[in-house]
Amino acid sequence: MKKHTDHGKRVTLRSGITVSIEFLYDNLITGVEGGVNYWAEIKDYNTITCDSCRLIMAKAKLREISLDTVCAGNWWEVDAETVKNGIDSLMEPTAKINQAMKNEIAAACVADDAGMLDASHADVIIQFALLKEIVYG
Repeated sequence: MKKHTDHGKRVTLRSGITVSIEFLYDNLITGVEGGVNYWAEIKDYNTITCDSCRLIMAKAKLREISLDTVCAGNWWEVDAETVKNGIDSLMEPTAKINQAMKNEIAAACVADDAGMLDASHADVIIQFALLKEIVYG
């Protein structure tokens, strides 16, 4: 097991809400394993579990799939910071997102409970991080 410095790490969102690094990784894993695969090609997806704290860390590369299924764009590296950026972006007052979904994501952040969210939430978070809006779905 590779050593890491994320043991118990907390991250403050632009809104002032503090979430655990585990919350961010859990949403990344949910997004990559079930949320974005209808619009993105995924490669180099890796998860590593820390033996001492049981934190599951993840990273991957994604790129948009064009309409003719030939991958069109450059590869984005996605990690916990990507999820943070997506949440920060969708929480902006001008973000075009269903208010109920925004409220659900905000409530999960306040509770620091990724289990309150599903693949559709994780998909939206990653779309806001990479595309700055909901393009798909």
